[in-house]
Amino acid sequence: MTIFDAAKALSEGNPGALTAILKCATSPKECALFLGLLDELGIYGPRIYILCRYVALDWPPVFLALLCAAKDELAGMSVQRLNDAIDTAAAGGDHGIDLDFVVTEVVIHEMNRSVG
Repeated sequence: MTIFDAAKALSEGNPGALTAILKCATSPKECALFLGLLDELGIYGPRIYILCRYVALDWPPVFLALLCAAKDELAGMSVQRLNDAIDTAAAGGDHGIDLDFVVTEVVIHEMNRSVG
């Protein structure tokens, strides 16, 4: 299975989800990272599109930061919190996540991890 095949499978045929995955990954390695995180967190199909478009505001670094924060439980994020945000955004509500805080916490976490 190629990375593109895996992206199509995770997107469940949703063109917005597939576009979100491909937009956020500029290399095969990055695409594999996104696919692995999405699969590990159980986010598939249109939920990928909703997360990218309405929670991460179509900004790839925020999309990745949200996935990393949920995975590592940083900045008050968890898999459940991320899924709640997707559900709220899908219903047209405000997801209530401080995106600047999430990105900052993920960057600090990654910097600390690489130093120590």
